[in-house]
Order: sequence, then structure tokens, then C-alpha cells
Amino acid sequence: MQKPNRKPKPQSVDHYFDCIAKPDLQELALALRNLIKRTLPDVHESLKWELPFYMCQGNLCYINIQKSTVVLGLYRGIHLSNANGLLQGDGNLIKHVVLYPADDIPAEGIKEILLEAKALNEQGPLKLKLR
Repeated sequence: MQKPNRKPKPQSVDHYFDCIAKPDLQELALALRNLIKRTLPDVHESLKWELPFYMCQGNLCYINIQKSTVVLGLYRGIHLSNANGLLQGDGNLIKHVVLYPADDIPAEGIKEILLEAKALNEQGPLKLKLR
């Protein structure tokens, strides 16, 4: 029995983006990566759990390629105001911005979210928010 096709295990952040098979998803993911790095010039980028993670005084966000979307995961999403309505999810910690290749990236909204997330990280360690 043959194993199903699996995407290769990324060896680096650059390799993660290089391995995106669909050109439209790759273009979107690279644009999101550039937006993160432009918005937060002091961000540290590394590979964690086979995903590109971005850190500023702790985990901030990550990029995850899905079947037909690019997901920006916000590590402290439950603590963010979501004033622009971009965050989705009902998890206990992480919220997401789901991006589709056919749509424009809501760059200003994502910048707001990233700057708010960085400010939260600068306030100190994560405290779980009870519902």
C-alpha cells in the first residue's frame, strides 16, 4: 500500500514557503509574511511545530497554509479587541484571520491586530482569560 502524498517537512521558514504547492496560496502567504515583517521590524521569525512563527517578547502569531486559505493565527487572540472584526474562532486562546487568494489582504486591519498583539506581549506574560 502506497502512502498518501504528504507535503515535505519544512527545514526552515524559507523552505516552508518554498514548499507551498499552489502558486496563489504561496503568493498570498509571502505577502502576509512581508506585511508582518514590515509592521514589526523587530519580529523574530522561526519554525515551530512545522509552521512559521513570529515572536516579539513571546509568541505573537503564525502562518498556516490550509487547503484553500492562508491563516494568520494570533497566539493571544482571545485577549485582542477585534475592533475591526477580522478575528475568527472560538478557542480558549488563539484566534485567526482567514485569507482567501481571490481577496485583497486587509493590510490596515492586520497591522492594527499585530500592533495590539505586540503591545499585549510587552505588558508581560500571558494570563488566561476565563469566560
